[in-house]
Amino acid sequence: MNDEFIKKCDALRASIEHHKRNLEDPKNAKISGVHCPCCIAFKGCDGCPVAIFTNETNCQDTPWGTLDLMESKMTLSEYKLGDVERFQEAERMEIQFLEWVYLDLITNPEQYLDQDERVRRAIEDLKIEWKQ
Repeated sequence: MNDEFIKKCDALRASIEHHKRNLEDPKNAKISGVHCPCCIAFKGCDGCPVAIFTNETNCQDTPWGTLDLMESKMTLSEYKLGDVERFQEAERMEIQFLEWVYLDLITNPEQYLDQDERVRRAIEDLKIEWKQ
């Protein structure tokens, strides 16, 4: 596999671990993009496997939006038990979602390649085919 694919796998695994830490310690959870391993690795959404999976930017249509809203509420509240439990349930949903994206990435890697990489591979395949 190429370096970009490995970068996507590593960023997703790191994101899953990040959200598992948030689940275990909700009072110190870090939700914003500045703490997201995928956002950091891809400096936004360009090439991010979550953006490719959802065909959206800024983690739209993912459980992250719920977490972001809840974190703001929890930061301002006194961490009522119900808030923490709901936050942890949202974290579990985010972890499950990221695991689905990771599974899709490793089972359908071609869909996660950028257009230039697809063209390069097609040209290489044609060269191999032509030589035979």
